[in-house]
Amino acid sequence: MTYENLKDNLVGEPGKIFVKNLTVNVYNFTVKISAKYGSYDFIHYRIFEEITVREYTGRLTRFNEPDPDHYRFDCVFFVEPNQAALNKKQVYTVGIKLKNNKTDLMDDDNMEHYIGYTDFFFIGVPEGLVADAINRAYNNEFIGVFCVDDGKIHLMPHRINPTVERQKNLLEQIMYSSMFKADFKNNISFKVDDVEIIPPTFNNIEKGNAQETTTTIEQSISTKDERLFAREKELQRQERHNTKVAIIQQELNDLNKDVPSEITQILSRLSLGDQRVYHVIRRNDGAQAQDIADLIPKLEGIDNPSLSTIKRSIAALTAVGLVKRVGSRKTGGYMVNEAVYDKDK
Repeated sequence: MTYENLKDNLVGEPGKIFVKNLTVNVYNFTVKISAKYGSYDFIHYRIFEEITVREYTGRLTRFNEPDPDHYRFDCVFFVEPNQAALNKKQVYTVGIKLKNNKTDLMDDDNMEHYIGYTDFFFIGVPEGLVADAINRAYNNEFIGVFCVDDGKIHLMPHRINPTVERQKNLLEQIMYSSMFKADFKNNISFKVDDVEIIPPTFNNIEKGNAQETTTTIEQSISTKDERLFAREKELQRQERHNTKVAIIQQELNDLNKDVPSEITQILSRLSLGDQRVYHVIRRNDGAQAQDIADLIPKLEGIDNPSLSTIKRSIAALTAVGLVKRVGSRKTGGYMVNEAVYDKDK
């Protein structure tokens, strides 16, 4: 089954079944509304395809501009569970990665990077790949699995409240993508060679508008100064960021001295924050998320991560198999996956 077939199913009956079942799980009051009106016609959803989000890494291009990593959702759903949902802020979002073959599914090492941009994140697969998709989720509580053939949810993820920064990132990409589609009203495209280039000139200053033109030039200079100031601030921010990265990297170099090289290779693919969380769990078996947040070493000039950030790091670590959860949801905690160490030995 091709990607296009999978996407076609999302706008058809399987997609409706998926949205209905998910909405009932999110807002169980919809069952009562359905009993009263006899249908789920009040549920609306809109699909945005091929939405790319960006994670800023601190790297700069050769033009000294930010060089972020790019991750692309195959689809993002905006779901409105009832007509009053907008007023009650009950609209929720679902990010989806579609997989149509086992190799692509199992070799995708970027799943954890999609977590946190939408309220829910799902892997959508044909029926024959459901078991493999569940296995690929590595018991990650933030990754769900559903069948694109019939819309059935096989693994329900926990909900995440995206940060304002990540919501802004996602909405910007959706807005830009929608605005520049071919069918967008007043969307104009042209070849550069088809339009005459007329350089700006100030030689047409007349006596009556000399003062006006002078004001325009002054405004232009002021705008340029503002841009230079903004650029200087950005460079200062980047310098502070690089200093913080160097401090954290030195801490991790010390912590990694007694960790097998195979483990450090896996850790190197994760963020520095994820690596710090791993070492706290490694030294404190059974710690819960709040415990880990309290145990993160305090570094001068660096704010400790929030609890939500800690949870995202745990999700990333469990996704690559370095960490597992033990015990019940209320009293259990996290520990390193000994099977990984045994395998390395």
